[in-house]
Amino acid sequence: MKTAKESPSLPGRLFQHIIEPPLIEQCQKQQWMEKESTRRREVEHRESLLALRSILSGHREQPSSPEHDRIIYLGLEEEPTAYKNDKKASLRKLLQRLLSEFIGTLLLVLCYASMRVEMQLNRLTPLENALGQGLVVVALVYSLGGISGAHFNPVVTLVFTLRRTFPLSWLPLFNAVQLTAAITAGSILRALYKHDAIYGTNAIDPKMLSSNVLGFGWEVIISFFLQFVVLQTATRGSIIGPLAALAVGSVNVVNAIIGDINSSSMNPTRTLGPAIVNSSQDGKASLWVYVAGPYVGGVIAVLIVTLLNFDNSAQDDSSEEMKMAQGGE
Repeated sequence: MKTAKESPSLPGRLFQHIIEPPLIEQCQKQQWMEKESTRRREVEHRESLLALRSILSGHREQPSSPEHDRIIYLGLEEEPTAYKNDKKASLRKLLQRLLSEFIGTLLLVLCYASMRVEMQLNRLTPLENALGQGLVVVALVYSLGGISGAHFNPVVTLVFTLRRTFPLSWLPLFNAVQLTAAITAGSILRALYKHDAIYGTNAIDPKMLSSNVLGFGWEVIISFFLQFVVLQTATRGSIIGPLAALAVGSVNVVNAIIGDINSSSMNPTRTLGPAIVNSSQDGKASLWVYVAGPYVGGVIAVLIVTLLNFDNSAQDDSSEEMKMAQGGE
């Protein structure tokens, strides 16, 4: 006598929900359906050519290929399941995403902070610093974007979550990895520069700005600019494609130039990680500027992008944005 299949326990369901949230499964299904649709068209085209050749040659129509029969079966199947992963595959992909975020955030923060130290020691000009920041972003997005979405910034993770293209259950995981990587970068900076590592933490210069409030305003503006471009290039992923990395890198260059007045950060962990290890020139007095400013700018960017794309409900655009946000290709 066959026993009924036991339903997963509550811990098992929670674990499955964490390693492969419904939003990830939805994205995988959409990608799988797109590939199958393309394959279906190719098979139908090939079958049509074979049928036409049979008619012109006066022979009987050749029987359908096994691949064609498979396509017909998939068309009749109400809920295809071929796109689904088992627990081991889902866990492996999640760990790959987290490792990608750790490596990317570590390199990003280390490069940004070390370039700021070099600039403060007059061994690097502001323009060279800005170009270096942009090139680092481009290189990392091209290298790791297909694995994790190349966030490297908790605000990027938040704005994609608010746009409902990134799973909420992954938000704390990504943020924890990003902060850990930033602290690790701060520790490496300390080992390399000793006491000069303090210059690697963003801080308001009283000679440039009269108050931290003005610095906060600048940080909101440049963070909005960055997140606006990130979201718009993700929404238009099918149009922009690989050029998205260049667009985001260009924004980092521009923001580093115009934001030199307030030591632009645009990334809370970029400042928080080095500050935890090395403090800052102002004793962390302006740390809140570089933590709160990017979040405020990011939320404003989400509102603006949502308004701009309010009537744009095409499934293809949603699928492209999820691919950009989640990576994992």
